[in-house]
Amino acid sequence: MAERLKRYRPLGVSIPTVPTVDYVATGRAQARAMAPIQRGLDSMTDFALKKFEEKALIEGAEYGAQNAPTKQQLQDAQGDIEDLVPGDQTTVFGRAARKAALQSMTTNFEMSAREQMVNLRIQAQQENMDTATFTEQSNAIIDGYTSTLQDISPAAALNFRATMATVGNSALLSHSNKLLEEQRRQDKVTASDNVDLIINGRPDDMYFGSLSDIFEQGSTAKSATQDYVSMVEKIEMQRLSVIDMATEIGDPAFLSSKLKAFDEKVDELYGTSTSGWLNQAPAERLHQLSTGKITDTRFADIWSNMTTDQQQKSSLYARQQLRDIEATNTSLSQAAERKRTKTSESLLVTIADKRLKNEDYAEDLQQLKTIDGSAWIDISSQIRSDGAIDDPSTVANLNLASVDGMLTMDMVRGAYSRGNLSNPTFSNMLDKVKSGRNEAHREAMTFVKNSLLPDVAVADLTILSDDSDTKRLARQVADIENRLIQAVKVNPDLNRFDFVQPLVKAFQVTEEDVLAKKTASAQSRFDSLVTQGLIPKDATPQDAIDFVNSQDYTQTQKDSLNDGYKLLMD
Repeated sequence: MAERLKRYRPLGVSIPTVPTVDYVATGRAQARAMAPIQRGLDSMTDFALKKFEEKALIEGAEYGAQNAPTKQQLQDAQGDIEDLVPGDQTTVFGRAARKAALQSMTTNFEMSAREQMVNLRIQAQQENMDTATFTEQSNAIIDGYTSTLQDISPAAALNFRATMATVGNSALLSHSNKLLEEQRRQDKVTASDNVDLIINGRPDDMYFGSLSDIFEQGSTAKSATQDYVSMVEKIEMQRLSVIDMATEIGDPAFLSSKLKAFDEKVDELYGTSTSGWLNQAPAERLHQLSTGKITDTRFADIWSNMTTDQQQKSSLYARQQLRDIEATNTSLSQAAERKRTKTSESLLVTIADKRLKNEDYAEDLQQLKTIDGSAWIDISSQIRSDGAIDDPSTVANLNLASVDGMLTMDMVRGAYSRGNLSNPTFSNMLDKVKSGRNEAHREAMTFVKNSLLPDVAVADLTILSDDSDTKRLARQVADIENRLIQAVKVNPDLNRFDFVQPLVKAFQVTEEDVLAKKTASAQSRFDSLVTQGLIPKDATPQDAIDFVNSQDYTQTQKDSLNDGYKLLMD
């Protein structure tokens, strides 16, 4: 039998196994490898879509804003107005266009509505529109725009109404405040008018009438149907009426001013009542006031209703009024006297002029007799004496008085009535009196006198006959004045100062000459005083000064004379 084959035995070398494939793990690995790639692709897609959407939003918004329908287009539209609004609700572009169109429409509507609100406020102010009408028209504006938006977008319409309701309420409040302010102003005017009627007028619907009525009527006597009502009570009732009317205004300053006016009117009426009563018989009634025994029943009632302070004020007011009346009467009397004097002087000039011309002056003389008897007697006496000639001393002194601005009509008339002036000189002196009232004439002649006769005063009458040089200069001064008067008659607009300057210059002397002349004049006056026995023979210049100060000279005259005597002391 054949030998059986030995069983296979391992020889110590292992045969490797055939590996198996894990398809799940492989898939996951592949997925992990592909994930970043997929995300990148998705991101690129999203980015592209977003860019497209943004572009669609921008373009849609621009399109919607540019093509938004106006209110007029919406009102004129036939059919569904939704078709007028660009865009839709299905695409990004459409939604953006619609939203932008709605926003543009809402903005335009709001601007238009606000403008109409402004116009409504102006109209309301001009027409004084009541608040109900204003509210109705305001709501009509808002409702008109809201109803248009309501058909397109209820949400936009709701927002629009909310916004414009605030604007409308603000406009209503402003208009209401203006109406209230106007009403308050009108109430203030009415109250002021009523208060003024109480103070100054006569309101028929008030029981006691105005304040003037109260003072006219006085206190009400007691009767069977009426208790006694004093003036004070009536006045207080009117004062309370003023307070009530003014308080309704709610303005403390207004109340204060009206009460002040009321109280001042009361004081004024007390004062004028006292003044009117007092002026009827001042002496007698001043005594009644001082004693308190007033016999006039009506005024006694007024006086008894015053407070002590009011009585004092009224008394002072009445006394001042009395003084004012007396001053006015005096002023009127003085004015009448000045007018009479002026007329008298004018007649004297006319009479003198007609006498020189041998014209009839009888009517002028008769008129002078009527208005100035004294002047008529003087001029009549001179006319009867006739043939008077000039007295040199009188003429010289009148000329000097004229230069000093002290020549008066009485001085000229007196010299004429005494027969010391001829008719031509009398007429010439009247012209000087008239010219001396002109300020420009006085200034010019003061310059002439101070230049040629600086130390001669009217009060010193002796020098004119004792000092030949002074007499010569006095005649020159008089001559300059005569020439000035005649020149002004020819040319009323003549510059008087310019006219006399060259005339004075011809006689001008040096300061040394002036001083020497002053000293000589003073010595001459001093010697004259001694000669006349007015001062002792051994008198000093101080004695002469004391004598001058004792005389009835003006201070200007005293200073002029004394300045000369002081020169003799050196």
